[in-house]
Amino acid sequence: EDFRRWLQKELKVSGFLQAESICIDMLVDLSDSSPDKAFQLVDQLSLYCDSEKLKADDIRKLFIEKIHANDFALVDMLMKGDKAGPRVELAKTMRAGKPGLTLLGLIAKNVQSTGQIRLMKESGILEEQIRASLNAAPWLFRKYLESVSHIPATKVRSHAKAILMADSRLKNYNLGDEAVLHELFDKLQG
Repeated sequence: EDFRRWLQKELKVSGFLQAESICIDMLVDLSDSSPDKAFQLVDQLSLYCDSEKLKADDIRKLFIEKIHANDFALVDMLMKGDKAGPRVELAKTMRAGKPGLTLLGLIAKNVQSTGQIRLMKESGILEEQIRASLNAAPWLFRKYLESVSHIPATKVRSHAKAILMADSRLKNYNLGDEAVLHELFDKLQG
């Protein structure tokens, strides 16, 4: 709680007189509750944003590439066949302001990398060479390897098709992000 108050003060000192409530949560998450990291994030935001009001979209646009291991909890549960866990995690993640397309991107990257790893392993390529070709951090590569053991080769194609359908539906705003992702979960686990 003290960290959140300090972060709000830092935002005001940096020229953000108002901030959407979700912004504080996002900055706490992105900084891993580290004051040094948070200060750097606020400093970058102050250079990027022209408004006195900080919006969640500003943070997403500037820091979209920062993916933490925590973001993979939903993907891990989904790939392991957990039925209820991904839905609970999805609700939490959506409340925290993460866009459905970002979550879909994580799921798609996992399925794509899983398929690539499976093909390379079947071709006799060593795991270290596979990791280097994917340019994946060691912790991320371990996550992909776990998915390889949970997704049968026969399912990779149907998973890719389900992801493309969900992508199309999210972009067309048919049902809303959460409903589309629930539907995707059913297809990936069915």
